Amino acid sequence: PLASGATFTSTTVNVNGYSQVQTEVLASHDGTIDISFCSDVGLTDVVRSLSIPYVAANGYQFFAAPAFGNFIEYKFTNNGVVTQTDFNDSNKSTTINNRSIYSTFNGYFFG
Repeated sequence: PLASGATFTSTTVNVNGYSQVQTEVLASHDGTIDISFCSDVGLTDVVRSLSIPYVAANGYQFFAAPAFGNFIEYKFTNNGVVTQTDFNDSNKSTTINNRSIYSTFNGYFFG
């Protein structure tokens, strides 16, 4: 669990050769998911970035997008005023024919 205002930052994820990335989140408090798609392993050349609001009242949420860069960094910031009681996230890369630009399990589209 994250304290109020704290941010979880993933390790650098190498998605070279993958066409789609997805993240799944379940947290006890509202937050923000920030995803940086980069061309370099040092994460200095950001090709595209996404900022996605997470609403805890909606429970489990799934988001997917094309792999815009070869390397990705995921961040989740706890926007709640207290420490979370639960925080789970999962990230996956796939090689599927993804014709949609962005998709989500709960109806929120971003871009």
